[in-house]
Amino acid sequence: MTKKAIGLLLLICTSLLHLSAQARTIQLAGLVVDSQTLNPISTADIYDDETHRLIGSTNTEGYYHISINYNKPSDIRFKLRVVKSGYKAFTQTEHWGNLSNGAASLMYFGLQQKLGAAPAFSSLGDKGNGITYEQVLQGFIKVRESRVLETQLAHARQGNQKVFIQLDDAAYLLSNSGWIKLNSADDKVRVDDKIVAANQLNDALKRGQIKWMSPVDEQHAKFAIRTK
Repeated sequence: MTKKAIGLLLLICTSLLHLSAQARTIQLAGLVVDSQTLNPISTADIYDDETHRLIGSTNTEGYYHISINYNKPSDIRFKLRVVKSGYKAFTQTEHWGNLSNGAASLMYFGLQQKLGAAPAFSSLGDKGNGITYEQVLQGFIKVRESRVLETQLAHARQGNQKVFIQLDDAAYLLSNSGWIKLNSADDKVRVDDKIVAANQLNDALKRGQIKWMSPVDEQHAKFAIRTK
């Protein structure tokens, strides 16, 4: 065997070993539900959006458990496409870190009915001690609570430009695209260069003026809003 052939063989072997070392398994489990009712959806199909390969389906309880063999180097990137007759297809794009041992996680999908008003959603859950059906159900409690709150806040936005609202004794700041839970109704908020009590914000500005808002750690304010 010539030196050139030996060198080529070594290069191929090194490449194969490198690919083998990079092979990682991603374990995902969760529920697919109706985005409006939050009821489970059975026989929803989950595809690898890059290869269009079917990698799993939900059972009668809306539960799925899939494995993805990831053979590319560096960060983990993948797309899932969830499909069910009567619903709009939903694509989820994920970009995780360079996890050498793969990963396991809970992921919940809410599909929008083709004629429905409630938008589709996805939510990563805490895998806790595992990704069994029981663990998935436990994690869905938080997802359900979050979706109920999102619906309440969406209703609170309708027909007004309020920035400050109260729901069930909790106080919130609202923009047109997000929300922040306050510690109390009289929390101090910096609006550009002014300090305003949260419960006075509706007299100070309109929700449509907000360009950015965030919690802050300042001497005179715990939250900040920018309108410029």
